Amino acid sequence: MSTLERENASDYLEGLMEGFVAYDGEWRMTYMNAAAERILGRRRDEVLGKTWHQAFPHAVGNPVDHMYQRVIGLSLARTLVELHGGTIRAMSEGEGKGAEFVVSLPALAPLAPQEQPGR
Repeated sequence: MSTLERENASDYLEGLMEGFVAYDGEWRMTYMNAAAERILGRRRDEVLGKTWHQAFPHAVGNPVDHMYQRVIGLSLARTLVELHGGTIRAMSEGEGKGAEFVVSLPALAPLAPQEQPGR
């Protein structure tokens, strides 16, 4: 991403009325817009580089934490499925009606007798 594209993205995110927080692969906060600062009551320089639980230990168990945990779980599931060449699909009939997740992984070829454990 060029410097201009990065600046445009930052300008866009700063203009949002909704809070926006970006995370890295280790689930550390890497970006927080001004709306997120207002909503969460913390300045970005206090939380960037920290995980949600490090930055907001008092929030463990609240509805936002539950959402955070779901996002992490779904992201880990997707990563594991993709790592093994599979797919994951989610379906729901709407809010409050639950969800169904279908994970498909390719079948492994049976081991030849000489490759089987204990032989």
